[in-house]
Amino acid sequence: MVPPNPPGGCGAGACGGDGGEFWAVPGVGRPAPPGGPAGASGAAPVGGFSPADTPGTRAVCEALAGIDDLGEAVAAARAAADLLARLLTGAGGAGAPAGAGAQTLDCLAGLMGVKNTVDAAVGELVCEAEASGAAGEACGIDLGSWLVLRTRLTRRQASRLVLAARRAARFPLLRAAALAGAANHHQVDGAAGALADLPPELPRPALERAEALMVEFAGTLCSDELAKAGGEVLERVAPEAAQRAEEDRAARQLARAERKRFFQVRANHDGTASVAGLLTAAEGELVRSVVDKAAERARREQAGAPGGAAPSRAQARADALVELARHAQGCPRAGGAGGSGARLVVTVGAADLGGGGAGARVAATGERLDATTAAVLACDSDAARVLLGAKGEILDVGRTTRIVPKGIRTALEARDKGCCFPGCDRPVEVCHAHHVKPWTRGGPTCLSNLCLLCPRHHRLVEPPRDGPPAWRPRLRDDGLWEFIPPPWYDPEQRPLLHHRHRTR
Repeated sequence: MVPPNPPGGCGAGACGGDGGEFWAVPGVGRPAPPGGPAGASGAAPVGGFSPADTPGTRAVCEALAGIDDLGEAVAAARAAADLLARLLTGAGGAGAPAGAGAQTLDCLAGLMGVKNTVDAAVGELVCEAEASGAAGEACGIDLGSWLVLRTRLTRRQASRLVLAARRAARFPLLRAAALAGAANHHQVDGAAGALADLPPELPRPALERAEALMVEFAGTLCSDELAKAGGEVLERVAPEAAQRAEEDRAARQLARAERKRFFQVRANHDGTASVAGLLTAAEGELVRSVVDKAAERARREQAGAPGGAAPSRAQARADALVELARHAQGCPRAGGAGGSGARLVVTVGAADLGGGGAGARVAATGERLDATTAAVLACDSDAARVLLGAKGEILDVGRTTRIVPKGIRTALEARDKGCCFPGCDRPVEVCHAHHVKPWTRGGPTCLSNLCLLCPRHHRLVEPPRDGPPAWRPRLRDDGLWEFIPPPWYDPEQRPLLHHRHRTR
């Protein structure tokens, strides 16, 4: 149920003049009046709004004092809102208040207090409607659906409203402060979230003191600051539990951050690539500090170069990240799948070989490289060149020696571009180099006997000890692998080619 009017709430003595004043509750940092309008107690209303003591305002207060029904109170609020709309649009001839500077700000502050009370009242009624099942009883739908249909909120907005009201319902002092206009709904939500995170084993008196402190903080802190004030509140009300709770919170936060971490680079197919990621706070700070230090050094160096304009800080960070990646290429720990080191694979046609790199492409994405970039990569990067024939077949590959040597692995990645099995989109980094004719049966380690397969399809295609596999790879004349399906999949066993190779 809606609680009784708190001190300074919208009761008979809380409306100063025309109802624009709302008094603070105890603990917010502003004294609450014992009752009656401003002139009776001398207490300062929230926002400092003090309307003139006129016969009109006194008559409004007397009329409101006789209302003891919630429906009548809502109707009165609606009438007051209509009056505001009429005055602010100039329909009533009054226009803006005289002395539109300070007085306008006073009116704005007072109206914000009114809004706080209205928002809090909405939350109270949402809680009551949810607890009573009013929407289901009256309309046969849940409260969220009723809010969407009746008030034209989105589903997300309706859900947030219900959840915020439900969260605030646990904290009567916060609700009282909001109903008094002394805290806005953002502050209530932030404070309620911080209080909900306090250790559940705290005794009831400590929890009550914590809530009272939050109400006091609401007099000076915004919602974001209140949401972070749980540690300080706990330190004051239960110092012995504060350190343990902080350690537990930090451990939970770290575990959550580690579960959510990721890093990805996506080709935009317009000459750019997008980089996105999420790291733990400590890892993020490490990356930021290293990249920023390298970026600032590069900016200083380029600023002193003749005829060179220093890049922006954002551009310098991008350059620094690429330089760090190039530096890491030489590190032994920068190894990749299949024993191959981290490297960029660039394909170039035999007809373009003498053209300074014209026609070169990044093998993994198909992105075309300009001749200058291709030349720089060939000169100053651990980039492997793959020479292609007129039909796209691999003619030559720069190589080093190793079992499934780097050169052959590079050729596999450039040719297959991922798992060869039709319909699979697993990238080269997770794929195995599969011997179509098993090495134990005399199969050679060469391109014509190797294809890239992800672990799942590797197991599917690997031939059993006593016969051929159910899905049989077959090398085409153009050097690409197609797969002969089993009869249960296609009685005619028509060969299937991966979709990434159909456009060649």
